[in-house]
Formats: sequence, C-alpha cells, structure tokens
Amino acid sequence: RDDKHIAFYPEGGHLVNGLESKVGFRVFGSLDVDMCSVVDDRGITLGSLVKMHEDFGVFTLLPDEKRSYFVVSNDGVEHRRFRLPAAISQGYIITASSTHDEHITVRVAASHGQDIAGCQLIGHVRGTVFLDHLFSGQNASGILIPKVTIPSGIVHFTLFDTKGRPVAERLIFNHNVSERPMVRLAFDRDDYGPRTQVHGDIGVHLEDKPVASRMSVSVVKKLSEDEGGTMGLNIVNYLLLQSDVDLPIQSIHQYFQDDDSRTRAKLDLLLMTLGWRKFNWQDVLENKRPDLVFRAEESLSIMGRVTEKKSSHPVKADVTLHVLDEDDFSISRFLTEDDGVFLFTGLRWRDSTEIIIQAEEFNEKKKKKLKEGEIRRTGKKNVDIHLIEPQEFEIPGQYVLPAARHPDAEELEDFNERINFIQKVDSTFNPEWQFNLDEFTVTAQRKTQKELNDSRLKDRYKRTGIPFVESSFKVYTDDLPGSGSYYTDIYDLIRARVPGATVTGSAGSPRRDVFLRSGFSISLPTHANFIVNGVPTDYTIVASIHPARVLAIDVMRGLHATAFYGEKGAGGIISITMREPEDRVIQNDVSIKGILNLKHPGYYHARTFASPDYGPGGENDLYRPDYRNTLYWSGEIVTDDSKGKAECSFYTGDESGIFEVRIEGITTSGYPFTHFGEITVAPRKGNE
Repeated sequence: RDDKHIAFYPEGGHLVNGLESKVGFRVFGSLDVDMCSVVDDRGITLGSLVKMHEDFGVFTLLPDEKRSYFVVSNDGVEHRRFRLPAAISQGYIITASSTHDEHITVRVAASHGQDIAGCQLIGHVRGTVFLDHLFSGQNASGILIPKVTIPSGIVHFTLFDTKGRPVAERLIFNHNVSERPMVRLAFDRDDYGPRTQVHGDIGVHLEDKPVASRMSVSVVKKLSEDEGGTMGLNIVNYLLLQSDVDLPIQSIHQYFQDDDSRTRAKLDLLLMTLGWRKFNWQDVLENKRPDLVFRAEESLSIMGRVTEKKSSHPVKADVTLHVLDEDDFSISRFLTEDDGVFLFTGLRWRDSTEIIIQAEEFNEKKKKKLKEGEIRRTGKKNVDIHLIEPQEFEIPGQYVLPAARHPDAEELEDFNERINFIQKVDSTFNPEWQFNLDEFTVTAQRKTQKELNDSRLKDRYKRTGIPFVESSFKVYTDDLPGSGSYYTDIYDLIRARVPGATVTGSAGSPRRDVFLRSGFSISLPTHANFIVNGVPTDYTIVASIHPARVLAIDVMRGLHATAFYGEKGAGGIISITMREPEDRVIQNDVSIKGILNLKHPGYYHARTFASPDYGPGGENDLYRPDYRNTLYWSGEIVTDDSKGKAECSFYTGDESGIFEVRIEGITTSGYPFTHFGEITVAPRKGNE
C-alpha cells in the first residue's frame, strides 16, 4: 500500500448481512477524512467518515447481501476507493460499551434464520473468567455487567454458537475502582535548601485499608513545566493496556488521567481498532496445549558436547566443571554417553563467575585403578569441548516508543553553557592538571583517515541510536598495529591507549573494572560502564571480546556521559562498536587441550544507587560542586500489611528547582499503582 490508506475493523470480527454493525477505521498517511464517504457498488452515498479520536473513527453499516461497499475519497485532485470487508451471509455480531459509570453493556444478535438460544458468552481478563452466560429464546439480547465484578484491564468477550465454535469477539477496557491503590506521600518540609536532608513518608492503601506492596521511587529535576512522568509509559498503563496490544499506543497517559465517559469512549474505539483480533479457539476447545520451546528455568545450566580433536565425532568422556566463585568454589563431574553430551544443572551464583570445563576420553581400565579419593587424569585429553547454546528467543513486534519531548536549540545552548561553567568550577577542586582535548586541533598524516573513521562511526551510531560526541576520546583499531590483534583483550587495549584510564585486575581475574580520570566528578569514584553496539553490557562479556573484532572504542566522560546516560554515566561510558562480519580480522584460535575457560554471567547482582551523604560523619567532599539532576532512586521500597507505610531519605545537591517524585509499584495482590509529587530546592543564598 502507499502512504494513503484506510484499515477497517468490523466490531465482533465480521460484517453480517441484515445486521447493523459498527465498523472502526484507522487512517494512514495524509488522507483527508473530511473528503471521504461510504458508498455501495451503485455509487449511492450511505454516510460520511468522521475521525473521533486521533487517526481513529467509527461508522455504522447495515449490509445487504446484494451489495458491496467502499469508502471513496475525492479531494478534487485524485479519486481513491477502499473496499470494505465482505459481509458473511449468516452469523452473529457482538457489541460492547464501557461508557457508563457503573456497568459494561454487551449486546449479541443473530442474523435471519438463526437464534442465539443455546449460544454462550464468555468474558475473561488475563485468563480469569468472570462471565459465563447462556442465552435463550431470542435472536437478540443484551446484558449489563457491574464493573466492580470485573478485574481492571483489557476484557475479552467471546461468543460461542450452539456447537461450541467461537463466532464473534470483542475487546474492551475496564477500570475497577476497587482495584486502585491510593498512595499518600508526605515530606517533612515544603521547601529545601542546598545539601539538605529530605525525609519522606509513603503510605499505600486500598479501599482505605493499608496494603503490602513493593515500589520504586525516583526524584528527578523537571527541566520544564510541561515535563513530567505522568506523560509517558508507566507500570499501570503498561501492565493493564500496552502489554496486551501489539502496536505502540501514542499518548497512552490520556486513557488513565480521567475515568469519564469521553475517555472510556476513546478506549472502546482504541480496542476496536488497535486491539482488534480474531482468536483461534479450536485448539483450546480440543484441549490442545502448545509446545513449550522455552521451559521455566529453575537454575543455571551448562550444556555441551565432547568430540575428538578437530573433528565432529563425539566421544564418551569424563567432564569436570570447576566453578571459581568467591563464595562457592565447587567441582562437579559428569560422565557422558557415547554421544559426548554433558549437562550440568542446579547451578546458582550471582554476577559473572569464571568457569573451567575439563574433559578427557573415558578410560574404564585406568579409572578402576584409581585409589579411593585419588584425582588425576585417566584418559586422553586431546579432545575439543563445544558448548551447546540455548535457542535464542525471538521477541515479535519490537518497537521503540518515541521520546516525550526533545530539547530545542535554546535549551541545548543553555545546557552547553552550564556544562562549561561546571567544568571550570569543578576543575579548581581537582589536584591534577586538566586538558580539554576539544580545545586542540591535532594535525597529522592520519587526519584524513580520522575523518573517514568518524564518518563511519557516526553512521553506525545513527543506526543504533547512540549519541555521537565530537570531543569524546576515540580509539580506532584500524590505526593500531595488527588492527588491535596484538592486545590480549579489551582491558589491555584500554590500559595502553586511553589516557587517564586505570584498569584493575589482570587477565583471568574474577572481576575487572575501568576507572576514568575526568575533569568533572559529582560523586565518589565509580567504575565506567560498557556499552556494546548500543546495548549496556557486563564487564565479563567485554573480557571475552577480542580487540581484532572491534571497530572503535569511544570513551565518554563527565557531564556528557551523565547527560546521555544518567547515573550509569557517573563513572564514564565506554562504548564499543563491533566490526561488521565482513570486516572482521581473522585470528588464530589458541586453546588448551581438553580445557575450556569461560565466564558465565550468572544471576544479575543489583547495584546500589550512589547517593552522597552530607550529614555529620559523611564521607563526601563538602566543597566539591554537586549538580545532580537525579537526587534519589530506589527500586526496593516495601510496605507491610499492618501500616502500609515506608520511608525514604536522601540529600539535595547544589542544583535548585522543582524535582519530581515518581512512585511506581504493585501490591502483593497484584494491583499496580503510580503516584507523582514534587519538592522544591531553593538556590544557594549569598556566601552559603
């Protein structure tokens, strides 16, 4: 199709001859709906199209078996005709509405010659059935369902005929007022000064009773009056609405700000169009269960196969797994069958852990000669170990939600001036000499090549959505001897080529970090974070990347890092861009016979959000500037059943203005909630 198109969505799934039905529509491109009309195949106009909400609208149609129907557009320049879905000769329709304050209305009708007696209407929300209604004796019937009896979220109505076949479906949304937790947020003061401690009390109640819940709390500066968390995706609108709709819902916040008839009508239309679908119930009715490709993982596991050296022929082998975890050093053994396959299960550790797998051909005679407790090799070690990787999970319907707003040129200019000011002030507190690389123009023989490299990197960044900063320090492996292959790993390359970089640990260490010296620091020293092809990556994965496979290493420090990556950029950002497959430099693979070393990522080990302490006994430098935009974040705040209360405490910085307090959580009974508040931080006065 071209850019001008209309998609049609008959309510219930089908148009049925002789039954008046609603037809939702969605307009694509620059089509002018005001110039569109509904006509039949004789050219008789039956009505006009009117957009009711954004690009969506609805009209009614009474299909005739002798006619076909179209929407025509004639703006005086071009004439277009869009065919409506063909009506079926006999069938059922289902209509639903949630615009009433207290109940949902559902109406079912059958075409001439059919009856709804014996038909069954099933209603469920996320698999929880709340309605099982059997019709009797009429060709049309309507029912009212109290909203308080239906869970909040997308409601699925399905009509089954007398033979148990699904014949019509409708999705609608329900707000259940009894499932809305209320959050009460109170601070010890209305206004705060710089570097002042803030105490906050949080209470969560459901129907005026305290409830247990878990929540996250963040305190972030509002850069403009119209900016705020209420405008974007949050835990409530995602779990209840967006997660069950394939396409992104623009301005999703509008459906949750007010629970009135107008908003509910918009939701009805939204789910008639974006939420329109036809379900295949046949497998469900026949009790067929889907094949589980990915079963629930109860522990970590490592699977592989042992083969003859440089061959695909499997061998029966003794396999030993050494787990070099600081808290749980362990050794496990596995004897394979003739297929050479081994599987270690029941493994549990947090964060990345070094693993050594050792294999040897099974030799029964020598094995029997071992004394009790004796451990030594009994078979040939000239074997290869191949890990069997789990099948990758393909996530359908991936999309990127657009940013709520983008800074304009004036805001960017103010931001750059602010960065320059902070760098000058902060440099007076740094004992080391500082050089700002973007103040120098270096002329060398490779300048033309650098420009080509920058251009190439910009193109890659544009594809992956990574910000390109001209003044950041970049290492292009094509400029290095052997295209970087002379370095043992990424850390070795960074230590040798990145000025002001300190690398802890050595090759094979359980953990290695990079600390970047910077002219701007707002907190205690923290390690740099890695990004590989735009994706935040653990240091253990970085250790496994050979420098010859890397195109460029981009080192971003200071305010540029925190501006683009928030608190994750406090210690700097090291962005690694991999070569395209066709550009990779071939290297010889050097390995030890019968031994495989690897680092397993393990379970994620959450890190604590860095927050300065300016109270008595605090270890922070009281004279160093503190211009944090994010004052506080915690993802593990818990309330209990008895009081439903929790506390939070943090310090303000030197940044003044209005800070938004954003709370997102879920009760132990599964009801999500959000709450937004504000605190004001006054500017420093005089010589304070």
